[in-house]
Amino acid sequence: MMSVLYALGASLHVPDLIGIGPLCSLNVVHSFEDLPTIAKVVTGVWAIGGPISSFTANANMKVSDILVCAIASVEIIVGVDFSDEVNGVEIPVPILYAQAVNIASAILLRLWERSEEEEEEEEEEREL
Repeated sequence: MMSVLYALGASLHVPDLIGIGPLCSLNVVHSFEDLPTIAKVVTGVWAIGGPISSFTANANMKVSDILVCAIASVEIIVGVDFSDEVNGVEIPVPILYAQAVNIASAILLRLWERSEEEEEEEEEEREL
């Protein structure tokens, strides 16, 4: 599921690299260079991190959790602290909540996975 969501997020922001994405429209600019710095950061994080996160999540690699948490953290920080006209980013509150859930689910799922592995190891040791 995360692989699809992060692929979609990347596809939404990659057009900003050539001046036709949502952040360019929001800021009424036609090139990446003209975006405010914070908008460039969000675009770069999604354009680079989104596809990598999508690929690694699809392969169930643990690094995907780090990427999901990093991308989600950037959106939450930007959405809470820098979301205004000056910085050129408006992240809707439901997206911020969704990103908080992404962080929690990435952490909790890995903790559950680790717990399951430990239980299996203990069971194997008892059988010996």
